[in-house]
Amino acid sequence: MAREGLSVALNEAFYKAVRQKAEVTVQKVSVGTNSGTQVVDVTVQGLAEPEPLRGMVLIVFKDVPALLVPKASGKADRVSVQSARVAALAQELQHSRDEVQTTREEMQTSQEELKSANEELQSTNEELQSTNEELTTSKEEMQSMNEELQTVNHELQAKVDELSLASDDMKNLLNSTDIAPCSWMASSKCGASPAPPPPSSS
Repeated sequence: MAREGLSVALNEAFYKAVRQKAEVTVQKVSVGTNSGTQVVDVTVQGLAEPEPLRGMVLIVFKDVPALLVPKASGKADRVSVQSARVAALAQELQHSRDEVQTTREEMQTSQEELKSANEELQSTNEELQSTNEELTTSKEEMQSMNEELQTVNHELQAKVDELSLASDDMKNLLNSTDIAPCSWMASSKCGASPAPPPPSSS
């Protein structure tokens, strides 16, 4: 858990360093200690090397020398403590404002990204709708071609039936033509005069 006065600055520096992928330093941060207040600079840097430490964050605290002021006593000492406290609160307030501004900018960026993603989704939806219409058209064309093929098939079947019937008629005609000469030859043999008997030998 961060000490008093350090939480806001540390969160701000950490978030910026991760988002910007760069070293971020917050200067003159008043941190509450057991003996009073300590001013430090906070530096946050993301690590890319070595490989085992990639993705981790390095946080460095650097002490800032305190200004030498004459030691006061009594009421002046209390005023000095109050002034330091007010300065620390003002610094925390400024950090909070900076954090709110950063959050607003990030929200604006997120809204723009969401808007862009929505436009891409809308474009994809339109493409899918166009593809669906093309598929529907292709299905109708295939159905029409199938009906045409069925009609052609029926016509070809009718032609085959006609040719089969013609073939049967031709076969019957050839068969009747082949029987007619045989009948004529048989009748001519029946009407001929009988051959004379062979001469007898004496």
